Formats: sequence, C-alpha cells, structure tokens
Amino acid sequence: MLDGLDDIGWRRLGHAYGAADDVPDLIRALRSADPAARDDALGTLYTTVFHQGSRYEASAYAVPFLLELLSDPATPDRPAILALVTSLAIGYDEAVLPDGFPIGSYRRAAEGGRDLLAAKPAPWSGEHQATKEYVEYTYVESLDAADQARLWAYVDVAVYDAARAGVPLFRHLLADPDPWVRTGAAYALAWFPEEAAGSVAALARATDVSQVTGAGAVEVATMLVASGLLNAAPDHRWLADPPAGGPVRRRRRTGTGAGPGGRPHDGRGADDLDRRPARRDGRPDGRRLAAVPQR
Repeated sequence: MLDGLDDIGWRRLGHAYGAADDVPDLIRALRSADPAARDDALGTLYTTVFHQGSRYEASAYAVPFLLELLSDPATPDRPAILALVTSLAIGYDEAVLPDGFPIGSYRRAAEGGRDLLAAKPAPWSGEHQATKEYVEYTYVESLDAADQARLWAYVDVAVYDAARAGVPLFRHLLADPDPWVRTGAAYALAWFPEEAAGSVAALARATDVSQVTGAGAVEVATMLVASGLLNAAPDHRWLADPPAGGPVRRRRRTGTGAGPGGRPHDGRGADDLDRRPARRDGRPDGRRLAAVPQR
C-alpha cells in the first residue's frame, strides 16, 4: 500500500504553503487508527493541496495515492477521502452547476500552461517563517494575466486528469456495501463527461439495483442527478411520486429515522446533507497563505 509515495520529489512540488514535503505523512495518516489523526490530516490536506478551492502542482501527485486508499475497503473514512478527490477534480461544485464540468473549456485554456509550470522555481522550504522567500509568488506575479490563466488552467487540468483515472474505481464503488461510498461514487462520476458512456450505463445499473435494495432517497437522487449532468435521458420511472411503501420514501425535513441505506438519521433533511468537510481558511499555526497567489 502506497508504494512509491516517497519516490515523488515532494520538496520540489508546491502547495498553498510552499514545499509539499508534508503531503506523504498526511496521506499515510488517513489510514491511522486514531480518528483525530485522520481528521487532522484530512483538514490539513484541504488547506494545502485544496486551499479554498484552488489546486496546486502537488495536488495532481497526491490524487493517485488517495485513489489507492479508496480502493482498499480497509481504509477508514472512505466517503471523506472520496469527497476530497472529487473536490480536487473540480473545485467547488457550485461554480459549475447546473451545467456540469466544462472540461473542454479548461483544456483549451490550459494550452501553453505546461511550459509555464515547468519554468516555475522550486518552492521555499524551511522551518522559520522570518526567512521565507516567496519564490513561487514572485514567478507567478511576473507573468501577465493571460499566462497566469494558462498556468492555473494547466494545473487544474492535471489534477482533473489524475482524478479521471479513478473513474473505473468510482463505477466499481457504486456497488460498495457502504451507502455513503455509493453516494459519493455517483457524485464523483457526474463530473467526467468524457467518460459519460460507461458512467451513464453504470449509474443506470446501480439505480435499477436500488429499487431492489431499497436504497435511501439521497443515494438514488444523487445517481439520477449524476446521470443528468452527463446528459443522460431522464428515467421517467423516478420522476413520478413513488407508490406507498416503494423503495424511495419522502422524509420530513426534521425528525429522526433511517438515513440512506439504513444508516441512523440525524434529524436533517436531504437538503441539509453536506458531507464535505467544513472549509478551513488557515493552517493550525495561523500562517497566512503566501507561497502562491490566490485565484
């Protein structure tokens, strides 16, 4: 598990706070037996390789190892890791809804960005903030607006394509025993239109299975919306009110009961569910973002 993680030149790669040499330990901590250690590692990854929706050079290198963790049923908190991978792929979904992810536009915008990224100097690394050198920031600021846009678009596409490699895994996870993994997998598939043919078929099969298993409303709705974002024709069987006692039941916005797949419900309605970890705008030590400019 995680073979090759230490073979990456993380110190040469940058994230929101400079050199990404802390990323390997953070990824390993996602398999820790200590829930607090896992939560801290996940939160720190959200503030480094995915800071306020921005992705960085190191982000694309982290994704394959996150996918490897997802592929192992023994990995704890897989729904949270799946949410991180999806966030890395697309940023915040509200920016691309209701139309889906415009990957064609991103690819066109990224033309020329590879050479600009290759010319970027290695990020600063060290323990003492007083001696920090803003080498990446200075380089990016030296570019005109058009080249900055090309650079960032190339970074975003590189991360997106790293996550796209996980599409076969996401389809496989539609049959996972954990309903939250199944729901997260359906959500992830929604953002890869270049893989639509296989994903729509996989989502259709999973939706049919849900009629037999009595999957929760959030899970089924996510599958249907994901199919729609991939331009699939609507399945009219699910557009009418279900019969009493059918597999999808209306649930009051408040109250308790069973959640998706029988998981205990916490009293929130479907509109309130958001399993993405809360945004964290700063590191635990309070340092300000400085290595690269915000977009």
